[in-house]
Amino acid sequence: MNQSYLPRWLVYWADVYVQLRTAVPFLAIGFILQILFNPRGFFTLKGFVFSFLVVLIAEGGQFLLPYRHPDVMDIVFGVLGTLVGMFFYYQTFKIRHLLLAKK
Repeated sequence: MNQSYLPRWLVYWADVYVQLRTAVPFLAIGFILQILFNPRGFFTLKGFVFSFLVVLIAEGGQFLLPYRHPDVMDIVFGVLGTLVGMFFYYQTFKIRHLLLAKK
């Protein structure tokens, strides 16, 4: 497939780290879900379930596409990406809170 609209380094990275590239968009999803459902805590079950459903729908949708096949590890990496995104938001929230408390 021709991906001339993407930088070469990104195409190479995506080809080398096939499983990891699944987690990358879910980092942002986890970050956003944490803001929406539990902005002061580390984990939200609603956000986790929502992201799990999104991953299942995305992987299940591959049954409908030619030359695509769903992978269980994509589900695992998607969920892990969400958890890391939630944790990153929590750490960002704590650091911001500490910095503002010192002023």
